[in-house]
Amino acid sequence: MRKRLADRLKQFVLPERRINPELQISWQERLRLLPHLHVLVQLKRFENLPRAEIRRHQLAALHRLADFAARRIPFYRQRLPGALSPSLPTDLDSFLARLPLAQREEMRTAFPEGFLPPECDWQKYALQDRTSGTTSAPFHFFKDLRSSAYEHYRRSLYRMELGLPYHAPELIVKGHTRPFQAESPFILKESPYRFRVDGFAISRKNIDQVLKLIHDCNIRVISGYPSSVDNLFHLAYQKGARLPVTHVLTTGEALYEHQQDFWKNAFGVKVAEIYGTAECMNIAFRCPEGKGYHVDEQRYLVELSDVSTVGKGIRRGRLLITDLKNYVMPFIRYDLGDWVWIDENPCTCGSPFRRILTVEAREQDQVVTPSGKILDLRFFIDEIIWDVSSRVRQFQVVCDGSSLELCLKTMNGPLPSALEMKMKRILTAYVEDSMEVRICYHRPFIRGATGKHKYLVLRAGSKAAASTIQNG
Repeated sequence: MRKRLADRLKQFVLPERRINPELQISWQERLRLLPHLHVLVQLKRFENLPRAEIRRHQLAALHRLADFAARRIPFYRQRLPGALSPSLPTDLDSFLARLPLAQREEMRTAFPEGFLPPECDWQKYALQDRTSGTTSAPFHFFKDLRSSAYEHYRRSLYRMELGLPYHAPELIVKGHTRPFQAESPFILKESPYRFRVDGFAISRKNIDQVLKLIHDCNIRVISGYPSSVDNLFHLAYQKGARLPVTHVLTTGEALYEHQQDFWKNAFGVKVAEIYGTAECMNIAFRCPEGKGYHVDEQRYLVELSDVSTVGKGIRRGRLLITDLKNYVMPFIRYDLGDWVWIDENPCTCGSPFRRILTVEAREQDQVVTPSGKILDLRFFIDEIIWDVSSRVRQFQVVCDGSSLELCLKTMNGPLPSALEMKMKRILTAYVEDSMEVRICYHRPFIRGATGKHKYLVLRAGSKAAASTIQNG
């Protein structure tokens, strides 16, 4: 079977003459590098895609695979020996060996029957989702089929290392439920103990429905975008609700201190966080002891550019990420535009992975004023929002180059005029009269292309640095 597959796919590979001779590798090496390549051939099972379209995307994917593999394999062989043929644990002992010591016995108790009992039928779920006609992006077919089993393993690993109860009832608060063909337009039941609500649609009109679901199903874990989770908790707090929730897991957006403090103080929850991107998903998970984020180095190669040393074993630089498990677009080095501190020293929690101590700045959360000053989102949180965080449910900064508008969604009407004046003075002093400063309330927030909340919106005339992709 493997030989027939190799013969069938040889014709699709870029001609050798188009590849740098110094980086040339054999077809056999490419096959060993891409153990899940057969997924591309199996796409014919999807009847709702025309055969010609499947063929076209197979060819395009194979061209990219061969090209990127040929140019990047020597680089990875030199820097990360063994990473080109990663293997997943096949038994409970090898899985537990990757966990912090304190959690191993707990996990043995949680998994008495062995390695990773299924949470739900992920393969069936992916097929139902992607054949429903709700998306036309072939990339999702590749991604779901090649990753269903592996992502189930990763999901389990993250939960163990974050200290989350794996089998506890969970409510996911992110994204729309409509693409998943929910039984109702608002709530989707994914499994007997896993539910999803449309995090973008939670409001005063339907919060009672969400709170009823949380109590009836004894939800212990809430996971989702920080802005959606924060909105849910603020509405629940206004209702005076007591929740059975014990853990919160956030991903997809930046999580800020004022949000965590409110959740912990109001509901006594433990907060865990995953750092990731749209291109590479879950890159690092928060250390159980709160000492930064451990990078998933079985999946990602993490590098820094513009490096400076800030302490013993601690370096600062722009974060570059390569996904070693993306079999459709492998070996792309993404410049995320994030400035981070990475600690090479061993962690006391027992994890063998390096840590991102802090994400110092995200370029998409910065704007350059006409006077040349850089406005970072941290400035608005630390200098403006922190003092009024108990009154403000959510905020957004809209900048068009000549004006800066701070949009607030508050608990009980506008802030006192004295507070407003103080906030305006701070902002005006910082931008040095180069921009008009305004404060508004309850104006609909502008969302990103994926529907996520954007804390900083740049309109025509504003300046900001852009992230880039490096293909080699």
